[in-house]
Amino acid sequence: MKSEGFALGTEQYEICRKSLDFLGFSYKRSEELEYGAVVDCSTLTSQSHWEGALIGIPFVADNQRQAVSGKIIASVDKMIPGDVLVKYPSLDASPDKTWNHVGLYLGRDHSGEQWLIESTSKTGVRLAKVAEFNAQGGIKRFSLTTEVFSTDAARNALTLASMVPKFGRLGVRIKARKHHLRAYFISGCQNMDSIFLIFQLCSVGYPYLELLLIAFALPI
Repeated sequence: MKSEGFALGTEQYEICRKSLDFLGFSYKRSEELEYGAVVDCSTLTSQSHWEGALIGIPFVADNQRQAVSGKIIASVDKMIPGDVLVKYPSLDASPDKTWNHVGLYLGRDHSGEQWLIESTSKTGVRLAKVAEFNAQGGIKRFSLTTEVFSTDAARNALTLASMVPKFGRLGVRIKARKHHLRAYFISGCQNMDSIFLIFQLCSVGYPYLELLLIAFALPI
């Protein structure tokens, strides 16, 4: 719904659209992206933000709860699509006192019911009602604007996002297991329309390729 920031071409629309690609995936807790149809709850939310709008958010559920980069949303009535709901107010409040749990808000259906997408160990990735999730840990908003992406360059940059490993976004060197790629990513981007990506792919000896991704905060 446009009233919730869910207009075609916005960060919210693209984040939610990307999250739906995970429907049917099984649950598996992992620090790095897994190849195959498996994903945990915090990877679902963080990867949807990254591939949907090039927004980097913490990879761990409880870190998403604590992240200062996320705006605190007072109640479920104030949410817009793409907001992150946190299940527990602390790790001590969680069943195993080790992991928190997060879901991604998708919006309201025609009857006004609010829905989210989540990945759980019992169900894998599924759609669930916000009322049943019971977000005792609060709600965070990491999206930056509800404006529609204004340039083709910003949209085209999204095609590179999935090639960057999670830890590669922090500037560390990662050898990806798929396609024998290594990736580097230096991030300074705050907004889809303030990203300039230089993409250089060169061979450095069989069977490896080097993927250099540099993001500058320059107007497009």
